[in-house]
Amino acid sequence: MKTISILLPLNNDTHAEVTQRLTSAKESSSKPALQSHEDLVKKLQEGLERNRKASGSKSDGSTRQMKEVACPICTV
Repeated sequence: MKTISILLPLNNDTHAEVTQRLTSAKESSSKPALQSHEDLVKKLQEGLERNRKASGSKSDGSTRQMKEVACPICTV
């Protein structure tokens, strides 16, 4: 199975959300897949984009950090 690395801009709140979603995905990976991995990645990226746009007006000028998150589905 191949490993895919996704580089996402994350603040602490978003990092916690991504970690929670990846943990949930890992726990449910033993169940039959209802969605393809690509669909899940796209949905996550769309959610992060919505969050970024929603918080854009509340920006405090802090710099965003990039964190590499390994996908547990790909690495299992």
